[in-house]
Amino acid sequence: MEFNMGSNTIRNTNGVIKAEGKDQILLELGPNSELLLTMDIYDTNGVHVAKVIRNVFAFDYKDRYRITAKPTSLVLIEKEHKTVVLEATVTDRDKIQVIQGAFYSSKGHLIEINRRCWKVMGSTISGMVFDSHGGAITLGT
Repeated sequence: MEFNMGSNTIRNTNGVIKAEGKDQILLELGPNSELLLTMDIYDTNGVHVAKVIRNVFAFDYKDRYRITAKPTSLVLIEKEHKTVVLEATVTDRDKIQVIQGAFYSSKGHLIEINRRCWKVMGSTISGMVFDSHGGAITLGT
């Protein structure tokens, strides 16, 4: 599968996004080619506050989040501030565009994705092409 995140292209990924050493996000295509999100959501202190499994909340402490999913796109929003946690769309067979996102790692560090780049712990990655060799996309160390 190929992901576009900001202006970066990641080829041959298994759909897992690993943040600071922990599998945090899985974007996959379901049996009917629908876009499915599995994600652990953390707050600024690294506290696990919600979990989405294949577009359904396993738990959502304080009912803070909402997911809107269509067959080829999805948006996960923090309701109070209307912050987009993650937005993604299927652009072609086996290609997913992560349009934008702002979420915290299990260590409480902010990870931002926008149309130009991704930002992790003070580093900005833009315009790069990576090959994941069938593995995860790694954000941070």
